[in-house]
Amino acid sequence: MESENISKTILDNGLTILTSNMPTSKSVSICLFAKVGSRYENTENSGISHFVEHMLFKGTHKRPKPYQIASEIENSGGLIDASTESEYTSIIIRIKRSEIKNSIGVLFDMILNPLFDPNAIQTERMVIMEELNMITDSPSSLADMHLTNLLWENHPLGMEIAGTKKTVASIDRAILSKHLSSFYIPNGIILSFAGNINHTEITNHIDHFSKNWSKSKPQTYPKFNHVPQSPKIKIEYRNTEQSNLTLGFCHPLFRTSDKFYQEIINTILGGSMSSKLFINIRELSGFAYDIHSDLISFTDTGALVISAGINPKNLYSVIGQILSQIATLSYTIEEKDIWNAKQLLTGRLLLDSENTNSVAYKIGQDYLFFNKSDTLQETISKINNVQLNDLLQFCDDVFKNSNISMAVVGPNRGSTKMSRIIQNFSRENSNFLM
Repeated sequence: MESENISKTILDNGLTILTSNMPTSKSVSICLFAKVGSRYENTENSGISHFVEHMLFKGTHKRPKPYQIASEIENSGGLIDASTESEYTSIIIRIKRSEIKNSIGVLFDMILNPLFDPNAIQTERMVIMEELNMITDSPSSLADMHLTNLLWENHPLGMEIAGTKKTVASIDRAILSKHLSSFYIPNGIILSFAGNINHTEITNHIDHFSKNWSKSKPQTYPKFNHVPQSPKIKIEYRNTEQSNLTLGFCHPLFRTSDKFYQEIINTILGGSMSSKLFINIRELSGFAYDIHSDLISFTDTGALVISAGINPKNLYSVIGQILSQIATLSYTIEEKDIWNAKQLLTGRLLLDSENTNSVAYKIGQDYLFFNKSDTLQETISKINNVQLNDLLQFCDDVFKNSNISMAVVGPNRGSTKMSRIIQNFSRENSNFLM
């Protein structure tokens, strides 16, 4: 595939440049990955990485107005967005090929010369407060937040990425500037490009914009070494039509490096419209409009999370059905399920290989975590090499009673029955409503 032609250059200051040439593409995608996110924070400065990401768009010395950065990209037909995650922050730009040099200039202006104007900081503080209000006003988002806190309790991974109202209120210009200078360092940055591009041309542009940018000592984050000892439950009463349920299994095997086992299990269990949870709980029972599973992966831990919005009177039945589907995986997974999951995953990879955003994001993220990026065929081979026995062993290792955390937001009170259902969970028992 044309997206596999990856070239790599590391500048003298440590900045990593990756390019994937896609000669027939009419667009170019640029992804910046900075090794900074909520995992690098603590309870005193929670939300600072997210706040910095917002402020990067709010003016530089060359582009002092808050709207100028986005307008410069959009007025040439391009797209620009950013996201703060637990282990990294990303900025992604998609533009016409003729706009490459200017877009690289905009990107470097954002991260090297932000104004951090006090008035803009106060305005953006209000914006982030509304973002936090949006999260707590949404029962599904609130359930997700509670579950994250349970899965990685007393650890930065369990904190809300946007912070808290208390921490956001305390962040000022000096704190923002210190965080930027500590984390936005060239040897902590990966820039990945995909499209009809020339690696030498790209490298020369970046070298020009970053020639006075010196490397610094990289920051580190606390490891997650906690082993769950018992299930955890959080219930928050809300007068809503639905109960919003999130249920997760936390285990080191859900870390980023073990993704092929977990992706196949996730696809079979709840990652598609033909998955076991979707078919049994939505299609056959009619208990949910939306039920699905997702993977959350970090360098040393992770979780498989199941989410559903359901009628409160069906809550206990759905919890039981979810756990029953998980408990019986070892003798209900068939070779055709694995084949179908592999077809879905490899097919999606093929579709993504034609999208410049997907290619640039993938190679940048791969180098961020693994310092390499498999070719499309190598990735497909790794998926196809997963065998039934591998999956059964994976299920036995991760789907244990002690690894369960569950959060519910809705018109439900008390956790006694939920606790009993979870306590009854085991891989040998599929009846949890006793």
